[in-house]
Amino acid sequence: MSVVEPPPPRARIQEAPLGLSIVIPVRKTWVVWTYLLFLAGFLIGWAAGERYAVTELRTMLAKATAAGGFAAAGIPWWTAALTSFWLLLWSLGGFAVVFGWLWLAVGREVLEVDAEGLTRRWDPLPFPRARRYRASDIRGLRAAPVPGGSRAREWGWPAFAGEEGCVVFDYGAATVRCAAGLDEAEGRDIVAAILGRFPAFGKEENGGENDAKASPSRPGAGGL
Repeated sequence: MSVVEPPPPRARIQEAPLGLSIVIPVRKTWVVWTYLLFLAGFLIGWAAGERYAVTELRTMLAKATAAGGFAAAGIPWWTAALTSFWLLLWSLGGFAVVFGWLWLAVGREVLEVDAEGLTRRWDPLPFPRARRYRASDIRGLRAAPVPGGSRAREWGWPAFAGEEGCVVFDYGAATVRCAAGLDEAEGRDIVAAILGRFPAFGKEENGGENDAKASPSRPGAGGL
């Protein structure tokens, strides 16, 4: 009989001068590695298509300029317009794939907690912008079960707004989920670390505090 070794935590909880910094790298599953290889191959083809379209457009523009117009060069103007439009769409799609590859390769969700609130961002992506939650409006910080079929857990995609996170708190009339891709057990460790420094984050509206280890989830909770 083999003994199952407990897996190490993925999140890095670090002390900061004003609070805590919690870094959660993307979960590297075989699905994620497959995506990385597939997207790398796609980007090679994308670059080749981009180069071809740019070359064709430059050639058409050069001929039209030398002949004094598209009609004089025997090139329909709509051909250049269609090529330009296709190149724009192709470039936007390529940049989206680049961001996806970058996230899967080195992406990480970062939670920075201090007495004034909690900041959540997704490095190294330039968007979405970092989100700041005021401490005065945060209630009931707790761990929660990971919803079934979590995309962040199985596929590695970031949960910008969804129900994938295992660290949960109420914020006004909304319920916010963070720490996507982690198991509930590790979520409890994160909640315990935060409440150890900032116990007010666990208070409910009635003034009571949550037990960091007793963390029921609320049905119908959404993300923000």
